[in-house]
Parts: sequence; structure tokens; C-alpha cells
Amino acid sequence: MNIAKIVITIDDGHDNVYTNALPIMEKYGLVGTACIITSSVGSTGKVTTNQLSEMQNKGWEIASHSVTHPLMTTLSEAEQRIELADSKTFLEQNGITVNTFAPPSRDWNDISSVYAEEEGYKAVRALDITSTPTEPYPISNKLYVRHGSTSINSAAHSPIDVFNWIETAISEGSLLTLLFHHIRDVSDNYSTSLSDFEAICAYLKKRSLDGEILVDTFYNSLNATLKKLENEPSERILLSDRNITI
Repeated sequence: MNIAKIVITIDDGHDNVYTNALPIMEKYGLVGTACIITSSVGSTGKVTTNQLSEMQNKGWEIASHSVTHPLMTTLSEAEQRIELADSKTFLEQNGITVNTFAPPSRDWNDISSVYAEEEGYKAVRALDITSTPTEPYPISNKLYVRHGSTSINSAAHSPIDVFNWIETAISEGSLLTLLFHHIRDVSDNYSTSLSDFEAICAYLKKRSLDGEILVDTFYNSLNATLKKLENEPSERILLSDRNITI
């Protein structure tokens, strides 16, 4: 059975991916994938190219999240190719290796996958199916990975919710992509508090040390081949008590 693969992705390139998420994840020895809107890099409240380079050097994946954050399937072929190519070129000109495209607002289709491949991408984190957040492994189409979490925020999700998704992935030997936007102490539909995010990271570290999961970047996780030992079947653990010791 495949070992579960868990990915933390953080969208849009807000500066708190560097100031808040990065140090918390470093504390637990974790890396993630930052999905960047390239037109906003370096503007107020956003990451800089130097920060992205530092994150990549620390093991993070930097993915394109387009140039201007449009709904991709509403664009013409030429417009889609501009979003795909120009964002990738910008990042690469600043020393960033780009393998993955993350379409804004999960807006994607099979034709878009063709354009992405032709523009040099090797993976697409579409996540247009959230009712079943785990993706069967091995991945059938790396240019259209459809299953993943909804946008995790502390107003709608407790760490226990995320723990249960992780346990489902363990029981299935599947891929679970966790989607965040802000890691900050603000109550809205796009923000996860620092304490909740740290609890999730601590749980991921624990289950990793248990030998139950592999936590890596999105692109790396699509290509991982690590399997569980046959004599160690996993069991799903449903968690209902927030007062749990990590």
C-alpha cells in the first residue's frame, strides 16, 4: 500500500507565508508549496523575489498561481498561454524553478491542461473537487490533480477537521493537498490562526515520525514512490476531542 502523501499549499503570495508559515513549518521540519501571483510580487503585503529564493533554498516549491489571478477557462487560448508562460518566465528569471501551476479559484479543464503542458509545466494543482479531499494514488493525470481540501480557515475549520482528513489519507494511501491562503490571527474566510496552523504542523510531524505519511512539496509528492510495510496496516482514527496531545 502507498504511504499517504500530504502537501501544504499556500496561495497568492501574501507576506505571511514567509513571516508566519515558514518559521512554523521549519520548527517541525516541514516544507510546502507557495503558489504565487507574479504581478503582485514585491508589492505591499506580498512576498519579494528574495524571500521566494530563500524559501526555495530551504526546500519549498514555488508554483505559479498566474500573473493576474483570472478565471482561466474564461480566457481565450492566447490569454491563457500568457498567464501560464509569463508567470513562469518571471519566476525563472528570478532564479526560481517552476514545475507546478495552481489555477486561481480552481478554474480548470482538460484543454487548459494541454496548454499548461505545452508551456512547460509538469503538474497542475486544480483541486476542483473538494467533497472528497483525497486524490487516489498513484496520480492518473499530473496535469489535472482534482481532489484537495477546501480553503482552510479558522472560522470554518478546526485542526481536528484537518486531522481527520489526514487519517483518511493514511487509511487510503492517498494524496491530500491542504489549501491555505493566510496564516495570521485574523478572523475571516481566508485566514488560519497561527495556533491552529502550528497544531496542524505538529500533527503532521507526529504522523510522519509514526511512519504513516510523507510530507513534501506538491510536485515531489506526485512523484514519490514510498510504500508502507505490508505487515503494518494503517487504521483510520476519528478525532472528536480538541484536547488531544500531539
